[in-house]
Amino acid sequence: MAGRVRSGDKAVKIDSSSARAKLAARGQPYYVEVLSGLHLGYRRGARRGMFVARRWLGGGYVVETIAVADDFEPADGERILTFDQARRRAIELTKEAAKTAQGLPRRRQVKAAPNTVGDAISAYLTHLDQKAKSGSRSRAFANVSILPKLGNIALRDLTREMLTTWLHDLAASARRTRSRTNQPAVPASDEERRKRRNSANRVWGVLSAALNLAVEDGLVASGDGWRRVKPLREATAARPRHFTAQEMRRLVDAAEEPFRSLLIAALHSGARYGELARLVVGDFDEHSDSLLIRVAKSGKFRNIILTKEACGFFARLCAGRAPHELMLTRGGLPWGAGHQARPMERACARAGIPHGGFHVCRHSYATAAIEAGVPLMIIAKNLGHADISMLQKHYEHITDKHRREMIQKMTPLNLDDGDIVALARR
Repeated sequence: MAGRVRSGDKAVKIDSSSARAKLAARGQPYYVEVLSGLHLGYRRGARRGMFVARRWLGGGYVVETIAVADDFEPADGERILTFDQARRRAIELTKEAAKTAQGLPRRRQVKAAPNTVGDAISAYLTHLDQKAKSGSRSRAFANVSILPKLGNIALRDLTREMLTTWLHDLAASARRTRSRTNQPAVPASDEERRKRRNSANRVWGVLSAALNLAVEDGLVASGDGWRRVKPLREATAARPRHFTAQEMRRLVDAAEEPFRSLLIAALHSGARYGELARLVVGDFDEHSDSLLIRVAKSGKFRNIILTKEACGFFARLCAGRAPHELMLTRGGLPWGAGHQARPMERACARAGIPHGGFHVCRHSYATAAIEAGVPLMIIAKNLGHADISMLQKHYEHITDKHRREMIQKMTPLNLDDGDIVALARR
């Protein structure tokens, strides 16, 4: 029964990635007997699986990690192994251990190459794909700004000084454009420098996440070389742009279908473009006045509570359609990466509004909700934030204005209307 192991009353297979995918994640490995006193085990973690070898030494077992299982990445014969490769390596390790016990010379081992930044990036992008999150932007950041400079550097050799220098050089570099001609020069104005620092911090966010995941996965022993690296300061814009109510109406009037429906859905819900593109008809619940976001940026689902006006729009949009159909399409085709950019630009031009990206719709929704007096925690839940800190950071000017208006509406206390008699001092 090669590749099978008894687990209680149920036989479990570990000799293929499809069979291992059915196993529950746990700390105790699933074992299969290879030889007498030798077992090959598979430990399924939250992100990846590992092959381990268990040898009986008379008084107990010795467990040794062999390699990463080829569950999500193809085997390379060294760091990532198939079941058969892992079984052969377990047998080799047992033979080497027996030679050592007998005092015989061991076969010369080939030293494995250390894991590099490129390995960490590859594992991180695979991790994003497993979570059903789009890794296109992270992959672009890696290919353009991370791998050319740092890809071949061993993780153990990374230092704070090396990464800090790379981060500052990235912020001082010219902005990349799609056109090969008229490439922009090094940022000159304060706003250009702020934008480049902000872009550099975004790239650093991808790299730091990949490096931290490498520590969790055991690609490197410690993350001391980069955990003291700080993002660049003075990189975030003071206030996010938003459309006023009048601008939103002009923008919707200027937009053409099918982009017009996508635009209205964004302004009514505050959902991100990717979240809207993945909506199906069944995600709208007219009875609870809500819109279900199944896969959010955080990896968790959430319900967006809608206004009566928004419910009317989504009810008309979904009427008579099957629950599994995509709710918003461009002529029957799904909205993909970047498909919203040019329609948004054309709508802004026709409406006579300064061009703003599609994400401005999300800021406009948040601004309108704050100005309407909706509590910040309710807005944060609708937007998918864990708390109100992001709203306080980016919309402080609006919350201060609303607070001022609420304070000025307080009932007068009439403390100085001339009818108060001063008390005489004793």
